[in-house]
Amino acid sequence: MIKKDIIEKIEGEADVVFTQKNGLIKDVNLTFPYMRGVESILEGRDYRDALVIAPRVCGICSHSHLIAAVHTIEDGMRREKIKFTLSDKARHIRDFAIACELIQNHIKWFYLTILPQIYKVNHLEVPNDLIKKASKATYAITKAMAIFTGQWPHASYVVPGGVSCDPSYVEIMQAKALVDEVLELVRASLFDDTKEIRAIGDLHRALEMLQRADLLSTSHGSEHFLALADTFFSKSGEYKGATRFDVDIKKVKESQREDSKAKEALYGNDFVEVGPLARALINQDAIIMRLQKEHSGNIWSRIFARVYEGYVLLLKAKEALESIDVSEPSCVLEHNKKDISFAGIGIVEAARGSLIHEVVVKDNHIHTYNIITPSQWNLSRGSADKKGVARASVVGARSKEEAYLILRSFDLCSVCTTQ
Repeated sequence: MIKKDIIEKIEGEADVVFTQKNGLIKDVNLTFPYMRGVESILEGRDYRDALVIAPRVCGICSHSHLIAAVHTIEDGMRREKIKFTLSDKARHIRDFAIACELIQNHIKWFYLTILPQIYKVNHLEVPNDLIKKASKATYAITKAMAIFTGQWPHASYVVPGGVSCDPSYVEIMQAKALVDEVLELVRASLFDDTKEIRAIGDLHRALEMLQRADLLSTSHGSEHFLALADTFFSKSGEYKGATRFDVDIKKVKESQREDSKAKEALYGNDFVEVGPLARALINQDAIIMRLQKEHSGNIWSRIFARVYEGYVLLLKAKEALESIDVSEPSCVLEHNKKDISFAGIGIVEAARGSLIHEVVVKDNHIHTYNIITPSQWNLSRGSADKKGVARASVVGARSKEEAYLILRSFDLCSVCTTQ
């Protein structure tokens, strides 16, 4: 039996076609019918326009796209020996803001996407308070971010050589209080960290329901993981067969599908999984390594790793705030060339995984701009013999609701795949 659905509750639109046999999902095909054309829109514009337009790729990961865009420009400037200095103050502010974006992403994903779907798989009524729990935490962390960014989403406070904000000690203290507020909520509803990291409350409830639905005995993921960026909270690397390797950006490939506006992304000739679980395994985090071994890469590993990364990032966000020296300059850009040409690449670890921006600039204007998003990695279709990561994970699901849960564990995004 073949059944086609439109996936709801995602950024943008996507179609999914399930093929079932004897009550089991035998295959799934995700297609993205609409293209937004952000890469084409950028062509011919002043290279600095990328700092305003690129964040509009996505209303969920807009800050990640902003940071990727500025990294791309700064990389090109370094290659052309164009002088600028990024102060520790500017770096800490950027790190804090991206931590905030990932934290609110992870919390909303858990409460508004994953947890409701787990209830549905168990044929239980979805509680009315999940939206309230998500809103309370994400409102506070977004407010903390906006102290520095001015707004979220689509902030444009980042510029080559630094940031345009100049926070006071009072504003930094306000941000710390908001981070502590979110930490309290996380410790009350998700994690007990008094002795060791232990799932409690809503997170433990998710585990119980997955166990009841018999979703802990089957693998729903990849054995090949990738993180392309070195960040303040994670390292780059490739993790395959329980072995970690260094990454080579030259091995990244893209291909265009005939039936979809989304391009596929491969590392070498392999489909790989990106995201919080990949980052934790590459970082060889003891908690996630143990979890992965115990559960053989089932859906619980991916869920726990993402929520756990949100907790880790709250602690990293506090460190970033405490490291800001207000006496340092916010931005130092020393060049005064009127017309510059360069090629650059910027890589960021966004909520869903590795994000790449590439640009070629000729006489101040963008000649080409290319974006590879996390969704392209995880949602690549592949072929019958060599399936993409999410597609392969769905095979064997016992119902459409179970298949949706597995797909949503990769966090579907349409607009990010169709820039």
